[in-house]
This record gives sequence, C-alpha cells and structure tokens, in this order.
Amino acid sequence: MRKDHVLGNNRPDGNGTQVTIIEGMFVMSHLNNDLRADFVEALEEISTLMSIAYDQLGPVPEDHALAQAGLENGGEIVLDYVDHNEAGVAFEHLLYMINEPPLVVSEKCIKILARIAKSLRMPFTR
Repeated sequence: MRKDHVLGNNRPDGNGTQVTIIEGMFVMSHLNNDLRADFVEALEEISTLMSIAYDQLGPVPEDHALAQAGLENGGEIVLDYVDHNEAGVAFEHLLYMINEPPLVVSEKCIKILARIAKSLRMPFTR
C-alpha cells in the first residue's frame, strides 16, 4: 500500500463536508507522539542537572556559561519547539543545554538523544 493511500475517501463529516483521511498523517502523528515522549524523558534528566548547576552556583555572574539565554528555561523552549513541529530546532537546543554548561548526562539519556537524532535524521555523536 502506498504511503499516500487514501482511507475512507468521501466520508461525510456530519456537516456535509467530505473528509479524506490519509494514512501517512496517522503515522506522522504517532511518530510525533513517540518523539515528544523521548524529548520529555531526556528533559527530565537534563532539566534536573541544569537546576542542580544553578543551585550550586548561586547568583550567576554575567560571564558564566549558565548566564547564556535559553538555559535556565530550556525545557520549556525545547517543548515549545516540539509542539510547533520544529523538532530539529528543539533537538539543537537540547544539545546546547547539555554542551554549554557542560552537563554530564547518563548513558540512558545518551541513548534517548541518539534515538531522537535517528528519528530526525540528524547527526549526533557523544
């Protein structure tokens, strides 16, 4: 069956409009749900490590790596990108959050990051 195979073609939606369901749309939606779950799982660890780094530092000097924009509230930024279909940008921001302080993440987190990169067909080395 082709990816663009149409299912339920010409089904009325109750308002007299014909609805066409495309198989690939369901697959993409499912992929997006799995991808978002991977981002959430990675962010659990990364956000925790980021919070610890801020707590240990206290007041952040202007010239410190943690003073950079988008780190302290990075989890929100990442999920906002994911929710607006910008998963590639979200992944880049996630890597920025890890690399700039720098944070040491677990092997489990690295595997999640590799899975995200594979889903997005983006390079990832760690």
